[in-house]
Amino acid sequence: MWPFLVFMFLTGSQALDAVYVITPPAIDGRLEKIWAEASWVDNFVDMYPREGEPLSEPTRAYVMFDDENLYVAFRCATPGRNPDARVTTRDWLDGDRVYLYLDTFGDRRTAYLFGVSAAGVEADAIISGDGSSQDFSYDLVWYSSVSREDSAYTVEIKIPFRALRYKKGLEEWGINFRRYSPVKGGEDAYWAPMSRNEGFRVSRFGRLVGIRPRVRGRYLEIYPVFLAQTDLARREEDRPKLG
Repeated sequence: MWPFLVFMFLTGSQALDAVYVITPPAIDGRLEKIWAEASWVDNFVDMYPREGEPLSEPTRAYVMFDDENLYVAFRCATPGRNPDARVTTRDWLDGDRVYLYLDTFGDRRTAYLFGVSAAGVEADAIISGDGSSQDFSYDLVWYSSVSREDSAYTVEIKIPFRALRYKKGLEEWGINFRRYSPVKGGEDAYWAPMSRNEGFRVSRFGRLVGIRPRVRGRYLEIYPVFLAQTDLARREEDRPKLG
């Protein structure tokens, strides 16, 4: 594994500034000019099958927020092929897909999952135990849209702060982005890298710095121990592949 990846595993040093905007984007699956103001990352790293190597298909994730919502977008290239858009049931994604993870308590053990496939199917869950449990029975209020082209697809996401629980006064959330691409046997890549030996870990997330919701979230003072009382079995298609 590359030395700088080992450093990031040990330090959790990756950080992304939360950019405040006044004009919200239209959630229509197209990146209008306002997205040029957002923070973005494009250094996705494989966990599977080529651990530690860059994702072979160019991918960029964007983040910004306003007074009431968090906005995230993914621009995913699919060179030499059309996006694999498979229509499935909610919470069971297949084909090309992306995920956003948010640790809104800074406890490095609990997180929200938001997933969208190239077909526009959504998934959401509460993650607990540093990634050991995912509860897909927890349905959140959020919005997404997808557009597809011959060799790319774009996902836009809007998450109202009122739909989330988060720790009061915390201006730094844990965050990670993931893309699954069904090429080369299936590439599973993250912005903040994951180790195949460890598996998925909330404690390995990067940091979203300067996030300041200006509306009260749901059950603001309820802490992560109450977020996931049900320990459901993970769905094989949605959990990170370990080999």
